[in-house]
Parts: sequence; C-alpha cells; structure tokens
Amino acid sequence: MSEDGLTTVSLRLPQNTGLDRKAFQSLGYSLQWFGFIGFALWMWFRLFRREAEAVREAAL
Repeated sequence: MSEDGLTTVSLRLPQNTGLDRKAFQSLGYSLQWFGFIGFALWMWFRLFRREAEAVREAAL
C-alpha cells in the first residue's frame, strides 16, 4: 500500500484477444446482414415488378 492509501494492482491482459477465430465469426455475422438486406430488396423489387405486370395485363 502506498502513502496515499492506494493499492497497486497488477494488470493481466485477457488471453485470445485480437484477430482470433471469434473475431472473424463476428465479422461474418455482420457481413451476413448485408446479404439479408440485399435479398430483401431483391425480393421486394421482384414482387413489385410482378404486381406491376399483373396490373398492366389486367388493363389490356
């Protein structure tokens, strides 16, 4: 204990930090969301186009 009443604490760094397998797994999950968003937008466009074609054919 020092003169001001504080105790020195040793610092232990956690193991397996940085770019390990767990970090790449998290990165993969975050990149999956772009795939989900792209798929949702593609399906919306496809369904919108199909609906527009159906309306156009009904008008003929």
